[in-house]
Amino acid sequence: KRRFQRYFEGDEMILHPNIRKDTYAMVLAEGGDKEFDQIVELYQKASEADQKIAALYAIGTPRTPSLIKRAFEYVIDEKHVRTQDILTPFRSFGVNSYSRETVWKMIKENWDMLQGRYNLPAIAFFFARCVAQITQEFASAEKAEDVNKFFFVDKVTGPDGEETTRAAKIKMPIEQSLERIRTRSKWLQESRDPVKKYLTE
Repeated sequence: KRRFQRYFEGDEMILHPNIRKDTYAMVLAEGGDKEFDQIVELYQKASEADQKIAALYAIGTPRTPSLIKRAFEYVIDEKHVRTQDILTPFRSFGVNSYSRETVWKMIKENWDMLQGRYNLPAIAFFFARCVAQITQEFASAEKAEDVNKFFFVDKVTGPDGEETTRAAKIKMPIEQSLERIRTRSKWLQESRDPVKKYLTE
């Protein structure tokens, strides 16, 4: 953390470019609002694409509910993050066990707004890939049912006024996500007891 602070204050030699992404992520995972603001500043000031991506990935690593909410709201604001860049923080949200459930809940709560923002066909499919970065990391039958219900069972009114489902135009990435959830769930069910027995013998 001290090395990061020195880097943030201008000592670029203290952090090799190859470890900045992991350093940013670790600092924000253990940090608070101050560290979040610093990572955002590094993202905004970065002139090289790889350093911009490193900071953007780290934005998805907070562990506290308030920072996760800040990060989500920052990422989906087009004034801050270009649409074509949001896959990076969503991937980070997905592998972050602290944020996965919270972000999935916020996606569901804000779906109408998100759909309105990313409603063009090509962008909608891309955004579905971002959502799948979150859902595919779940590993229970209950979560598979939750995702399936939200996208394929619940009925909504489409732009043409007809009844449809949320996955009507974005089926493939969501179906792939569901397949991964079910595969993980099955593996856990089949392997939990043998692994537990092996580790306790």
